[in-house]
This record gives sequence, structure tokens and C-alpha cells, in this order.
Amino acid sequence: MSAVPARIRNCTDDIGTMIRIPCPFCGVRDHSEFVYGSDASVEYPALDAPAEAWLEAVFQRENIDGVQFETWQHLHGCRMWIVVERDTTTHEIHSVRPAHRGIEQALEDEEKVRELSRQRDDP
Repeated sequence: MSAVPARIRNCTDDIGTMIRIPCPFCGVRDHSEFVYGSDASVEYPALDAPAEAWLEAVFQRENIDGVQFETWQHLHGCRMWIVVERDTTTHEIHSVRPAHRGIEQALEDEEKVRELSRQRDDP
């Protein structure tokens, strides 16, 4: 007689608990479209830094129980890198922004242009 193991539930079993990430470029998407990058708060050493500094930056991480900043890539969408502020306990997402400050500034400038255009068109 063979025993069938119990099914392990995950966050995609119930649409109510699915992680939805609001991509600044594409809108709200399921987390399965994204690939986790890393802890966004890590500051990497210079390329010519000693191996010990790289060991510390790459492998010696805190396992945060709570809110942290993470990098994610929207691999099955716009392919852009974003920084997600997420609670690792509840998976609640507090904020999302482009990972590159220049792109973030361009999006803000584009929104300002749209707002000025709306104001001009509305008498």
C-alpha cells in the first residue's frame, strides 16, 4: 500500500492570499511574473575589495522577520527591476518603486507633464 503525502499549501492556492505586486510600469500583477533579486538594503563593496568583504555582502545576511526592502525583476512583464517594501511575515506590500533612481525621476516627470496637459485641456 502506498501512502499519498499531504499536499503542501502555498501562497497561490487561494486567490485571497496570493501576493500581488503593483509594478510601476505595468500595474498590479501576480508574484509569479516576478523573480526575487535580493535584499535591497545591502551595500556591495568595490569590485577590488577583499574577498572577505564580498563574502560578508553576498552570504552573511540577516533573516528579517518583518518589513524589509527587496529587489524584484518583472521577468514575465516589462523586465524592469523594482524595489519592493514587503513585510516578510504577512507578505503585505507597503511600497514599490523603480530600482533605478533615473527611471523613477523620469516617471515622476512624465506624470507632471500629463497633469499640466490635463490642466491646459480643462478650461
